[in-house]
Amino acid sequence: MMRKAPSLVDLCVNMAIDNVRYLGDVGETDNHLLERILCHCTLDQLMHIENITTDSDLSPVTDKLWK
Repeated sequence: MMRKAPSLVDLCVNMAIDNVRYLGDVGETDNHLLERILCHCTLDQLMHIENITTDSDLSPVTDKLWK
């Protein structure tokens, strides 16, 4: 049985997860993508991303992660 190839979005999300330590301002990124990526951050990484993101409110995504 052949496996379905991953979508371009899935490949990009996986690449972001693999390189989460390098993320900075994610203000232009859709929340549904951030939900998939930010849950892989350490507390320090999450705090850094929240502090460096200037033009977007990340609380709809990150509030769940801080609990």
